[in-house]
Amino acid sequence: MIGSVENEAYIFIAMFIVGGAAGFMFDIFKMLRMLDFGRIWIFMTDLVFWTLATGMFLCSVMYFNDGRMRWYEFVGISLGLFLYFLLLSRYITAVFVWIAKIIYKISTTIFKIVLTPVQFLYKILSVPILFVLRGLKKACSVCGNKRSAPDAQNAGELIRSGPEK
Repeated sequence: MIGSVENEAYIFIAMFIVGGAAGFMFDIFKMLRMLDFGRIWIFMTDLVFWTLATGMFLCSVMYFNDGRMRWYEFVGISLGLFLYFLLLSRYITAVFVWIAKIIYKISTTIFKIVLTPVQFLYKILSVPILFVLRGLKKACSVCGNKRSAPDAQNAGELIRSGPEK
């Protein structure tokens, strides 16, 4: 009963579905590769994809056929991949792109909402701070101080040297 035609058809259909699932997983990783963080990112996504695809194939062979590999399993996977890419891939990719655009719009909107108070505070506080710093610089030059207004680079030197005599 293990080698019956009915059982082999069941395994073939299961492997056909596994091939379609591998194609779907490929489309997901194709979208992740579009983020393009460099060559290492591409290497890592390829490594993860092939590890998951191999694991999915081997687990399905173990589950559906007790680990026995037959030629019709490879035909089922190949046919599942072929038909997925022929019939569904472009639509699935379009849906992924649409979802990515929505996520991008939502994240930029949230970023703008969060950043608006910071920009507002910067605009409000930058004018008085610059006014005070310019006034300090003018006051130092009017008083006859040869040094310019203290800045972050020479502040430590000014503190160590003490007051001018």
